[in-house]
Amino acid sequence: FNIDILSPDAPLDGYRMVIIPSLPILSAEYVARLKSLDIPILFGPRSGSKTADFQIPPELAPGALQSVLPIKVDRVSSIRPNASEDKSNDEPARWVEVIETDLQPEMRTHSGLAIAYTKANFHYLAVWPSLAILIDILSRMATDARLAIYHLPQDVRIRALGDYCFAFNYGPHAVSLADSDLLSGGEIFVCGGLEIEPAGYSIWTSAAH
Repeated sequence: FNIDILSPDAPLDGYRMVIIPSLPILSAEYVARLKSLDIPILFGPRSGSKTADFQIPPELAPGALQSVLPIKVDRVSSIRPNASEDKSNDEPARWVEVIETDLQPEMRTHSGLAIAYTKANFHYLAVWPSLAILIDILSRMATDARLAIYHLPQDVRIRALGDYCFAFNYGPHAVSLADSDLLSGGEIFVCGGLEIEPAGYSIWTSAAH
């Protein structure tokens, strides 16, 4: 997933999906802005857990978000490093919230732990997610937003500009685009190729152009 990092007062027009990993101070005005968007929106744990004076909201977390997503964080648990609820790959680590709500969970782990809730286009992730959990919920949201999903090699990021696609390798080792589902076989490389060296990049366009 390519992600633009925005401040809470940044314009949101033109976006297809909004991901807020954690925003402890969550104003009613910002929630109202988000409410006007008809796109998938994800809030991570601890969102809305503090007021502007760094107090716990009287209605408890996630504070103002409860106006659109009827959940309440009843209690939280921190998990020591290298420990989790069990040894499954889908189990969270570091942080788990127990949610009070009449909503049915959108997601549970194999052990039955409720980890995500949704109402309309608003989603709330109540744990520090494992990679499997994160891929699962973001893939669901991207599908709802009708966004293409590509499985890329580790440390590869992509951008599109007109008819051209750019791939950048931010990792310390060479990677091959052949290990992804990004290419269909009809591409013409204008810079680089299938193999991308560390700190390198490739640019291509389809044969039709």
